[in-house]
Amino acid sequence: MNGARIELKGAAYRYDALVRVPDLSLAPGEAVACIGPSGCGKSTLLDLAAGIKVAHDGEVSYDGEPWRALAETDRRRRRLHEIGFVFQEFELLDHLTVKENVALPLMLQPERADAESEPIAALLDAAGVGAFATRRPRHLSHGERQRVAICRALAGTPRLVLADEPTGSLDPDTARRVLDLLLSFVRDRGATMLAVTHDHGLLDRFDRVISFDQVSGSGAPAGNETAGGTA
Repeated sequence: MNGARIELKGAAYRYDALVRVPDLSLAPGEAVACIGPSGCGKSTLLDLAAGIKVAHDGEVSYDGEPWRALAETDRRRRRLHEIGFVFQEFELLDHLTVKENVALPLMLQPERADAESEPIAALLDAAGVGAFATRRPRHLSHGERQRVAICRALAGTPRLVLADEPTGSLDPDTARRVLDLLLSFVRDRGATMLAVTHDHGLLDRFDRVISFDQVSGSGAPAGNETAGGTA
């Protein structure tokens, strides 16, 4: 499965004020990191890229098709089948076990509901949480829940991975292990990844790094782009 192509041009979303995000083009198979101060629009950028939010101004497209041209049911279907999202607050369901949380994207797809459990177990093991497969999220540490959320994002073999602070609650060694898991998935499957992070020590692992600087008085971020390192 090839990665998705994402393009944002003149995109903005209105909260109390209009928040603009930089123009951005992600090629299939790229792994790109976004950095910048809190409140500059990084999470808004991820929501726009996923079609969770629809731009009030400008254009955001997925594989050349504007998100605004799709009905909400079609946007939701595409997110379910093609996009893996690591939410900053994890959004795990406490009435499900760890394994069930990770398998949820497959369970919601009728054609994949009977998917074998071995790939899920291997994913949990790779993230270092395989021993917790039958536990409920409330019995895990903050960092363990974060790793489970990352496994859930990858379980459906998405074409696009969007990650909001995927290593924010992890110690340096575990953060690198988790990033290895994310980047290995992207490289092996040709997927596309856009990650928001405050961990500058990991930036050399990405193909490109986009820096967001707050524009004084406008509430709109401006982007500066630098090349990253190799994975």
